[in-house]
Amino acid sequence: MDDDDVQAKAIEDKLNSQLLQLELEHTIFERMVYKNKNKNQHWRCSYFQYLLKVRRDIKLFRAANMEEVLRPCFHVISVRGTKQKLHVPER
Repeated sequence: MDDDDVQAKAIEDKLNSQLLQLELEHTIFERMVYKNKNKNQHWRCSYFQYLLKVRRDIKLFRAANMEEVLRPCFHVISVRGTKQKLHVPER
């Protein structure tokens, strides 16, 4: 394995670990918002409305199934034969 392959593997591992961390934090966040949604006397306040917006955005992010989106990217990055060089003309 050369240096590029090692870097690509490191990026893939880091993104996978961050996706797992997001799943864990999402679970905690869901429990916190769900627990307070019906009991919270300030549910109309801006901070709680912001939490609900974050909750919605996380659900949309999860619905996009980022793991499935990123998997082909990792394949393209890690395959040696498909590397292309970009030539930018100089002025």
